[in-house]
Amino acid sequence: MKKLLVRAGMTPYDVVEPGKIILDNLVGDNTGNLIYQYGIFRALTTENQELVPNGYRYVGEKYADEINQNYDGYVMPFADVLRPDMKKFFERITRLIRKLKVPVVVVGIGLRAPFHEDLKHGFSFDAEAKAFLKAVLDHSAIIGVRGEITGAYLKSLGFREEIDYTVIGCPSMYTFGKDIKVRDLDLQQTSRICVNASVVAPNKVNLFLRKAMREIPDHYFLPQRLLEMKMVFAGEPYVHQQKHAEDYPNDMLDSLYKENRVRCFGNAVSWFEFLRNSDFSIGGRMHGNIAAILSGTPALLIPHDARMKELTEFHHIPHIWAKDLKPDADIFEIANNMDFRSILKDHDKHFEAYVKFLEKNGLEHIFKDGNNPEISPLDQKIKEAHVPYSEIDTVYGHTAEERFLRTQSFYVAREAMENELKDMIDKTKIELAHRNNLLKSKPVNYAVKIRELLGKSTGVPFSE
Repeated sequence: MKKLLVRAGMTPYDVVEPGKIILDNLVGDNTGNLIYQYGIFRALTTENQELVPNGYRYVGEKYADEINQNYDGYVMPFADVLRPDMKKFFERITRLIRKLKVPVVVVGIGLRAPFHEDLKHGFSFDAEAKAFLKAVLDHSAIIGVRGEITGAYLKSLGFREEIDYTVIGCPSMYTFGKDIKVRDLDLQQTSRICVNASVVAPNKVNLFLRKAMREIPDHYFLPQRLLEMKMVFAGEPYVHQQKHAEDYPNDMLDSLYKENRVRCFGNAVSWFEFLRNSDFSIGGRMHGNIAAILSGTPALLIPHDARMKELTEFHHIPHIWAKDLKPDADIFEIANNMDFRSILKDHDKHFEAYVKFLEKNGLEHIFKDGNNPEISPLDQKIKEAHVPYSEIDTVYGHTAEERFLRTQSFYVAREAMENELKDMIDKTKIELAHRNNLLKSKPVNYAVKIRELLGKSTGVPFSE
């Protein structure tokens, strides 16, 4: 049985309480990670191959021996990791990769940049990203990038298309191989819609989405950030480092929260099920809408930056560009005139290229002869684990006693975690101090040392 280490917080069949998911950050700051990682786990989990999540650890070089001894490869599915705040990550993981003796495969890496970014000027992380990618290529056949913009960026760093990298899109789009089915849409005021949004999107997008929700009463807002998940589950304020769009629903007094119209999910299968029972998905979150597509539900994306632009164009995702959207636009007119089958264009061709990418890197997969199995090994594992439906609603959806018990258990667990971390820090400080004392020689009295040397040089011992 082969064992592959995978960059992920947990497996799709792990049964984890929402509070623990939040406290351990098993979604990697954004639940969208659950969707593309689900695609990787489903594709690569076979009868002869097991995938083990790294829990977002195993980054430092000190783990090299452990990985070499216990795993047959390291698979790294990424989203928009090519960005300034990942410089230190690139430095650390590059040192690790250079010490690995097993294959390292990067799947779906992307560039975060403004909508009309000029790649000629480069970025502050160019050197670190280039070193990381070169280290990966020393351990794999080829790198898979999300889209043409990221491909152009790698080319600007000196990498060669179809030799060093190939454009594969997002692995989530190939979760079920060539099998993509989207229902027809006849959007009415009685429809159920799911809305997703980003705090950094233009505010006119949020105004449009608010208007749509006023016009369609049966609506749900599906946030994806870990901080929002924490607010939904325990009522904690959503404090974001970036400036919020004015009309973004970002506190518990927002009508969406007070009316219990907000949902998060603790696993991908629950998210799929919720969307499957909805009529329409719309908003500025890439994987929120891809989750709908995988569920067969029509989805309309509102892209606002380069990372979304390249995937939108590559996969022909139904969309309206944020820059072209008017806050007073008619949601019914837009939705009912959209071609939701555009995603089928080139999908088979892209899927075949994705399979070739996996095979070129020596990864065993479930898509024998290009076919999607009716029940994959991952599907069977999820069934055997009895993965529960994990729909997380707001505290407003519960009685006062239920709220108290839910928040109490969360804060008790968090306090225990904080105390454990504090103890670990204190023990580490003591251990480091002890090591430093062992390494240090006795303090040197330089005045005495000089006098001793003078005595040796004249042959006359020096005394006080």
